[in-house]
Amino acid sequence: MWRILSLPLILAAFGALAAAHKHLPLGGSDHEEAPVGTNVTLRCNFTAEPGVGLGDLSAHWMKDGDTIFFVNKSYTYPKSVGALREEELQKGEASLPLSYVTREDAGKYTCAIKYGTKWGSLSVTLRVLGGTDGQRSEGPSMTHGAGGAMAAWCAALLLLFGYRP
Repeated sequence: MWRILSLPLILAAFGALAAAHKHLPLGGSDHEEAPVGTNVTLRCNFTAEPGVGLGDLSAHWMKDGDTIFFVNKSYTYPKSVGALREEELQKGEASLPLSYVTREDAGKYTCAIKYGTKWGSLSVTLRVLGGTDGQRSEGPSMTHGAGGAMAAWCAALLLLFGYRP
C-alpha cells in the first residue's frame, strides 16, 4: 500500500517544485561547424536583469553529458579555467569559447542556466570539419529525442538543488 501512495506523492512534490521555477528562454544555435584548428564559440544567451550577480546565477556546460564547466557564486569548475567571465554573465552571455578545435571536440554540448527562480537549457551539436584524413568529423545526430529531454531535466534539477560537480 505504501508503494502505491509514495509514487503519487513523489510526483506531486516534483510537480509543485517544478511549478515554482519558471522557464528561462535561452538563445543560441542548435548546431555549429568549425574546421580543425580554428576557434568557435558555442552561443548561450539569456535576458539578464540589471545588476544580476553570481549570487542569483549558475551556469553549467556539459559535453556528451560530462561537466566541462560550472560556475556559481561560490564555486567554479575547473578552477584553472575562466571560460565564462562574471562581467559577461551579468550581461546574459554564457557562451563557451573553444580554441584550436580538434576532432575530439565534436559532440553534443548542453548549456544549463539557473537564474533566480528561472532555469533553462540549450543543446548545441558541434561538428568539426577536416582533420588528418581530410574527412568530415561529425558529432552525434541532431535528433535528440527523449534522451536529450531527460538530460535537460537532469541538468535543470542539478542546478535547482545547487549541485557542485
